[in-house]
Amino acid sequence: MKTLTPYRAQLEAQGAHWDDVLKACQRPPLDTPSTQPFWDDPHIAAQMMRYHLDPEVEAASKPHAVIDAECAYLANALSLGPDKTLLDLGCGPGLYLERWVATGAHLMGVDLSPLAIETARKRINAPID
Repeated sequence: MKTLTPYRAQLEAQGAHWDDVLKACQRPPLDTPSTQPFWDDPHIAAQMMRYHLDPEVEAASKPHAVIDAECAYLANALSLGPDKTLLDLGCGPGLYLERWVATGAHLMGVDLSPLAIETARKRINAPID
């Protein structure tokens, strides 16, 4: 907390209570549940989306060559075609869905992140629910 000390007067002048500032800066125990909408934070969501879409970075998604192989395998194993419906739970920006469009299957993607759904809709020019 030494790094905050030079800002104490400035923070207090803005109405902050020093003890509250120090308490807010304490790291919670590792098993403490969070109520913060972590994935909805604009900065975190934007960075995660950047990592999802970068075929060279494995921080958020598998390498795109692996996704290609998995999608080809599943399309074949599930006999995906116009008579099939496929639900992708946690679809993110649609990396898997975009590869299954050519099968003609009815595709549905679900994700908790509004940014992920918006990104998938913009990237994939196909009828996906």
